[in-house]
Amino acid sequence: FGQIRINPTNEDNVSVFGVELHTSTNGGDSWFQSTPDWFLFEVHADMHDLVYTPDGDTWLATDGGLYQGTENFDSWDFSSFIPISQFYRIAINPFETGIYAGGMQDNGTSEGNYENSFSWPRLFGGDGFQPIYNPDDQTIFYSTTQNGGLWVFSSNNWNSFVDGIEPNDRVAWDAPFIMSSHNSDVLYTATTKIYKAEDGPISFWVPISPDLNGPPDFLPANRHVITTIAESPINADVLYAGTSDGKVWVTQNNGMNW
Repeated sequence: FGQIRINPTNEDNVSVFGVELHTSTNGGDSWFQSTPDWFLFEVHADMHDLVYTPDGDTWLATDGGLYQGTENFDSWDFSSFIPISQFYRIAINPFETGIYAGGMQDNGTSEGNYENSFSWPRLFGGDGFQPIYNPDDQTIFYSTTQNGGLWVFSSNNWNSFVDGIEPNDRVAWDAPFIMSSHNSDVLYTATTKIYKAEDGPISFWVPISPDLNGPPDFLPANRHVITTIAESPINADVLYAGTSDGKVWVTQNNGMNW
């Protein structure tokens, strides 16, 4: 974001990167939006590079891939056959061999396999992080998005899954989210506190820890958070939490003491 590109054959033609691309044709006296609104999905949001070619075309790099445009930005064509993305996390589908889901940077959550890299249909949007299949019920699937967004697909619908989480809690951009290996109805997430849900997608989140970070005295407040959770595969009462201020917390009794 915030970078500037100047047409090498016309110094009055200037573009600035943001969520969309903005351009001036008169040296900055006036500006217009030179890519469609991001929510139309004609050109992906978040601009990162722009190159002018000798033949008068442009190439635009975004969080969603590469687009070829005309010199005056009248049209954009998506270069779709580039099998790349930035995966944060993956999950293995327990019901279909060789099928995986992955959460991707600004490209939502998609599902597919290695045999067909051009067929990964999107399951959910936003920045995708941790997908989770319910191993006991193939109709239930979880997806996470930025800033602690939790979503569940059940009964053929997507629904927000954050009831009970204090909306004013600080939370990581990539908030932790795990399913218990002992009981697929039990899930954990975290802000500055550890939250537990005990009844799958219809559950209400309940905090099972105090604030494990304390006041944000030296980090930016929105980064002073719990960043990871782990559950013992042997004892469901044993949980660990890691924080952005370099501490690891443990409970031996499912949150009664830390």
